[in-house]
Amino acid sequence: MLGLTVALLVLVSGGFFYRSFRQHEAAGSLVVRFACGIDDGRFVRISGREQWIQISGENHRNPVLLILHGGLGAS
Repeated sequence: MLGLTVALLVLVSGGFFYRSFRQHEAAGSLVVRFACGIDDGRFVRISGREQWIQISGENHRNPVLLILHGGLGAS
């Protein structure tokens, strides 16, 4: 019984480590690495509610494309 518990603990710990590793890799690939790039995120108040806004791009002179969530099922 102890061996099964240890094996399960090692398996779960390994899964959490792998997930953390993949998240770190994904975050590194999304970093803007251009001299004139923009990468900004903050909470703003819209209609009385705090909403997260993030702007990211290779050139800060390009126009912003604003996507508003339309409801359930839209990502």
